[in-house]
Amino acid sequence: MNETIEKLIASGKEGPWWDFKQTYHQNNAALVHDILCMANVLHDGDRYLIFGVTDEGLITGVLEDGKQLNQANLIDLLRKVSFAEHHCPDIQLHHITLQHKVLAILQIRNVRMKPYYLTQDYSKEGKTVRAGVVYTRQQDANTPVNGCASPGDVMAMWKERFDLDLAPTDRIVKLLLDYDNWEYDGFNEAYYRLDPGYSIYIDNSEREHGGQHWWSTTGIEQPYLYEYILKYRGRELERIPVVHYRNEGLKFPFPEIDTLSYPGKSDGYET
Repeated sequence: MNETIEKLIASGKEGPWWDFKQTYHQNNAALVHDILCMANVLHDGDRYLIFGVTDEGLITGVLEDGKQLNQANLIDLLRKVSFAEHHCPDIQLHHITLQHKVLAILQIRNVRMKPYYLTQDYSKEGKTVRAGVVYTRQQDANTPVNGCASPGDVMAMWKERFDLDLAPTDRIVKLLLDYDNWEYDGFNEAYYRLDPGYSIYIDNSEREHGGQHWWSTTGIEQPYLYEYILKYRGRELERIPVVHYRNEGLKFPFPEIDTLSYPGKSDGYET
């Protein structure tokens, strides 16, 4: 992570997913607001609050006066805040040394649970983070505490939450994990109840597969191989070979197999 932080500081400016803070927050409501803004950024990667750096990227370090941020206190603070659905941003505090000065790095991990927002106002010393409001960050500026993210940004967050921003080939992988919502017709097809455009066709034309493979040389029985065909709106996305041991009632996807060649002197290795 040090290399990433060094590059951000070297840029000499704040950005959409990183923010410089010369000192720690004096107001916990301001800290919660900053965490919410960062957690809701539309960026495919982690975000950082970097303490001990001026807005221009000058490293000043944080004071070691016993008032430093620590992970336990941060977790305790966020537990007292009423996050919707009890989904609290995933944070991790790090301390690193650059130019002989200590920096505190609050890493907000990218989790596809946006939008994060509160169900009750959180107020401290005249500053209030409002319930039901979605905050985010555009370029190098947070949504003001008395403002709200744009409708377009909020819509994009909800799309991400439900994987509607993914290509069908990526989304079906996630939908397969939601097995309770798949409806099987008892013969050769299943569809996803919440989005029936996604379906699975089971090719029942079983065929024996010869060859000296681990799955065909067991002493149990000779297995059969057939396919699951994943589809979206009738278009084929993927074919998954499935190994079937009839007598055992055992079916499992055929794994992808690759080989490793033994390194020789021509590869620069002593063998």
